[in-house]
Amino acid sequence: MFVKSGEAALEELTAAVDRDDAAAVQAEAHRFKGSAGNIGAVDLAALCGQLETLGRDRRLDAVGELLLWIRTEFEACRSALTQLTER
Repeated sequence: MFVKSGEAALEELTAAVDRDDAAAVQAEAHRFKGSAGNIGAVDLAALCGQLETLGRDRRLDAVGELLLWIRTEFEACRSALTQLTER
């Protein structure tokens, strides 16, 4: 469930940034932060919290690199979850 919702969150975050929709970035980052926190992905949750703040502050010009970090951290979480479920 987390993997599918995370993929959707990344798509929505990218689309919201492309639309310059700060409110959508803030809302989706908040949801993704909560999901990450629920599974113990604290680094991903922290990154999403930073993105949430940028959305709230309408500073979307500063999100490009942060989105890359979020995507990288999500991929690490996906890999770890896959390894756990394959045992």
